[in-house]
Amino acid sequence: MIADQLMFGGIVLGNDTGDVAINSSSFVVGSTNIAFDNAGDLLMVDLNGDGTFTAGSDFSIHLVGVASVTYHGVDSTFNLTLDP
Repeated sequence: MIADQLMFGGIVLGNDTGDVAINSSSFVVGSTNIAFDNAGDLLMVDLNGDGTFTAGSDFSIHLVGVASVTYHGVDSTFNLTLDP
């Protein structure tokens, strides 16, 4: 499962049964490899684990009009909250 490979604030998303707000736009090597930049509407995954986002090495998806992203551990889904 892809959630088993994603970490935010030291929490492995696939192991969590609660809600995890992806509310930071920065990575931390060994602790955070998924981030959301609200200003740029960009969800990013640091695939190579170097702690930085590089378009050629990592993954991103532009979520136009999205204000926040939350991972729900109970059913392994992401909730996207729209800008007002």
